[in-house]
Amino acid sequence: YRHTVIFGSLLLILILYFSTSFYMVKPHQQAIIERLGRVVNQGSPISPGLHIKLPWPFDSAIKIDSRLIRKINVGNITDEGSYALIWTKEHGTEEAFLSADNSFFYPYVVLHYRIKDIFAYRYHNEDPQRLLDNIAHDVMSKIFAGKEFYDIVTLYRKQLVDELVQGLQSKLDKMSSGLEIVSANLKDIHPPIFIADSFEEVIAAYQEKEMIINQAYAYQFESLPQARSEAEKQAKEAESYVFDKIKKAEGEGKRFSLQLMAYDHSPSLLNQWMYYDSLRQALQENRKIIVDPNCGVPELWMNF
Repeated sequence: YRHTVIFGSLLLILILYFSTSFYMVKPHQQAIIERLGRVVNQGSPISPGLHIKLPWPFDSAIKIDSRLIRKINVGNITDEGSYALIWTKEHGTEEAFLSADNSFFYPYVVLHYRIKDIFAYRYHNEDPQRLLDNIAHDVMSKIFAGKEFYDIVTLYRKQLVDELVQGLQSKLDKMSSGLEIVSANLKDIHPPIFIADSFEEVIAAYQEKEMIINQAYAYQFESLPQARSEAEKQAKEAESYVFDKIKKAEGEGKRFSLQLMAYDHSPSLLNQWMYYDSLRQALQENRKIIVDPNCGVPELWMNF
């Protein structure tokens, strides 16, 4: 019985020992195998699933959550429970940045990133997240220093985010950080609290200025097509007037030629027609007197 217990114990120990050869990589993970401290699968991360390695202490599996999206707050950190970002209220840890017009302000930036190279992430930098924070501060400072405050808080925000992502990714790749910037979110930008009211007035004035400029552009874009349309209309009317006058003149000339030909064939008939036509034109707008023949002959006979 004693030998059976010893054999069973040794068998259990061997099973437990060799069970260290099996390891599971979860769907959101990748793994690195180190054999006595040296990387075995350099450049080829272990994908999710059940795998086999040499038992402890020869091989060790280092699992890294490479498919998770992580986030980091840069510059200013909002306190929990502080949702409305009002300029006149503090929200947490605030760090001032400087714009090109020497205005201090507090940006609230959230970076989302993931691990794209687990080997660079594991072995090239001691603290990749701290590296990301330092590089983000450096890139943001240079971007903000090249723009005025009004442009940063209004017109430049989308372009600012794009430049931030591109600049961050370029420096992270040069530093072999193994990180990839997924997105950047510029939550808000605050001026210092003690001058927030003045900044709001300045921003309101800038907005009114932009509104007036946009209204002027709108008037320009509305008036120019109307003016072109009116000019085109007048040009077409002038062409139509010229065409009409030419055709009328041609018609009058042709009519006169035909009358001349008719006069050559029958002068007496044309003379009589012209006489009645002239009489019609002369009496058309004048007062007429109708004489009844039964009343006798008037002193003035119109020879009707």
